[in-house]
Amino acid sequence: MINSMQFLYLVASYLIGNILTAYIVTKLRHNVDIRDEGSGNPGARNMGRVYGKGYFIATFLGDAIKGAIVITVAKYLFEDPTFIMLTLLAV
Repeated sequence: MINSMQFLYLVASYLIGNILTAYIVTKLRHNVDIRDEGSGNPGARNMGRVYGKGYFIATFLGDAIKGAIVITVAKYLFEDPTFIMLTLLAV
């Protein structure tokens, strides 16, 4: 059973997962919306296709770091491995 602290952590994990790394990078560097470029997908592959390998790597690492931080914090706060896997799905 999930308690209120775990529920709030899942909601926070979901919200963190909804941060679009590609969108932030292109807005800061080029002041454009990546969703209007290339395939329209705000992911690492589209970033690489439109702007090159460096942007692919930056977007991929940004997305991976989001997940790694959420999982690492979940491991320290909660001991239930099932909940930690659920957190991974939320990101």
